[in-house]
Amino acid sequence: MKILFVATEIPSPEGGGGLIANYYHLRGLIEAGHRVVLVCLVPGGVPADAPRIEGVERTVLVPGVSPTTTWRFFSNLFEKEPVPIRKYMRVKAGSVIRSLDEEYRFDVAHLASLHTAHLLESRGTAARYPVVLYEHNIQSRVHELFYHMQRRAGRRWYARLQWRKMLKYEAEVCGRLDRVLTFSEADADALSALSPRSRVSWLPLSVDALSLSEISAAEDIDLLWIGSLRWLPNVDSLEWFVDEILPRILHFRPMATVAIAGSSPPPWLKSIAQRGPGIRILGEVENAHDLMARSRIVLVPLRIGSGVRVKIIEALAMKRAVLSTTLGCEGIEVEPGKHLVVADEPDDFAREAIRLLEDENRRRELGARGQELVLARHDYRKVGQEMSALYQSLAGSAR
Repeated sequence: MKILFVATEIPSPEGGGGLIANYYHLRGLIEAGHRVVLVCLVPGGVPADAPRIEGVERTVLVPGVSPTTTWRFFSNLFEKEPVPIRKYMRVKAGSVIRSLDEEYRFDVAHLASLHTAHLLESRGTAARYPVVLYEHNIQSRVHELFYHMQRRAGRRWYARLQWRKMLKYEAEVCGRLDRVLTFSEADADALSALSPRSRVSWLPLSVDALSLSEISAAEDIDLLWIGSLRWLPNVDSLEWFVDEILPRILHFRPMATVAIAGSSPPPWLKSIAQRGPGIRILGEVENAHDLMARSRIVLVPLRIGSGVRVKIIEALAMKRAVLSTTLGCEGIEVEPGKHLVVADEPDDFAREAIRLLEDENRRRELGARGQELVLARHDYRKVGQEMSALYQSLAGSAR
């Protein structure tokens, strides 16, 4: 089949969770024998040459994504769609999609984000192939959780407005698409309740589990927090960790080695290194997998969000002990205490971190069981075959 794959960023096996998930969706479809054309919306003016992704038949970069300014937040008061959606609606990509339609005659379109759904509504009338949206997160739920965490009246009012706009937009768009996919059964059920007209299925998040299982390194980091700080739930997660959890850990383990890594670190993060001799602020790292392999415990203290955390799947594939909140590991078929450890309050989270640091055998047992689960359910080759079968069924029904 010929598949149009539309994303808001260039997929990559390194970087944030969305980039990794999209990359292995591409790999899975390509290795299942399909021809894939990739369209990416990118910031700025005329882009440089697109980086080559092995097996992708053609990559088209469409520029025009602009940063969100104070004016954008204000002007959105008079717009129907929420700020994150309007940001991408300003990109003039309709003509690109129509031109590709005419050239390739696609069988299926894969939208890697709700933020790109508007593009397929500008297709030519002859383009009648099925459109599938992969919802990495239920966007309205992320906005809802952010709203409930606001304390200032003005921010709370604006966050509620954005949540309500996203709720309506997400329900309407998902109800018009041929299929919506999620990473978990829980998200599929929640999306079906939000948008009853939607046709929702779920497939597990996928990574290169076989390759990850072969990575090993000497452990020289006690605790690792890693994630893109361009994503608001990760910023909240890090703030909660350094303000509420880390001081409790350092009280009992003042020499603990703690690594904090992620793109776009905020300026205030530099001061955290002064709290203990073992704290390292790394910023963006070239090899996140090497960093994970060197870590005794991977932390996921997430309080806002939806979807499935790629970092948990990768860490388990590498036999790492994972300490997460309930929300952080939501949607993954793990059992707390068997595959990872779960704690939701600062005291409990710090206590479990200390216990894991003091019990190497427990860390090894958790890691081994976690790796077994990931190899069985989350390897991109297996998930790619399942996705391929679904897409072939949809394309056959459309003919």
